Amino acid sequence: MLARLTLSLACLLVLTPLNHVVAQDKLRVRYPAVQHEYYSKRDAYFVSLLKMALERAGEEYELVEVKLPDYSEKRSVLLIESDQYDIHWLNTTPEREQQLLPIRIPLDKGAIGWRAFFIRPDKQPVFDKVSSAADLKPLIFVQGHDWPDAQVLLKNGFAVETSSNWAGLFRMVALNRAQVFPRSILEISAEQKESVARGLVIEKSLILRYPAAYYFFCRQG
Repeated sequence: MLARLTLSLACLLVLTPLNHVVAQDKLRVRYPAVQHEYYSKRDAYFVSLLKMALERAGEEYELVEVKLPDYSEKRSVLLIESDQYDIHWLNTTPEREQQLLPIRIPLDKGAIGWRAFFIRPDKQPVFDKVSSAADLKPLIFVQGHDWPDAQVLLKNGFAVETSSNWAGLFRMVALNRAQVFPRSILEISAEQKESVARGLVIEKSLILRYPAAYYFFCRQG
């Protein structure tokens, strides 16, 4: 209950001076609505949290969708800075917290940093022999080109290939151009049902964990 109240008050305090006000002093909050079949389903959770926070803050508000054809965290930072919308849920980094104004309440309680693996089914015997992080370092990981996770992995000595195409990351593993696609335990089961994951399986026994959090971010000042 305290976390919900804190999030409600934080959203209200941060958004009130930044966004546009419509008739009768209603708070108008713009957020990105990505027109992508998978991301629109995933983002429903974050939109629900935003609605909950604003409702519990007791302020009359209006949520406004800003439709986008695709999704890029780096691009979203620029769109917030240029006042194209008011708020977005993003994976935090030290640089991002300098560029934007974070509401430092983890929207997923840090579970975004618990990573299971998409792999080819014929590679499971390789992973069965893994007993430490060092055993994973000869393998090639794939990540989005602007995802903070790519830098986390690189700085810890993992081999990483990146792409700007979400579906292409699955293909790289399916074609054995890479062997590991780490996904959050919050995402991987849903993604396995998507056509892009056809031919891949969830590795049976390993979890890679590192500190990570999704926050709501708004424009500075």
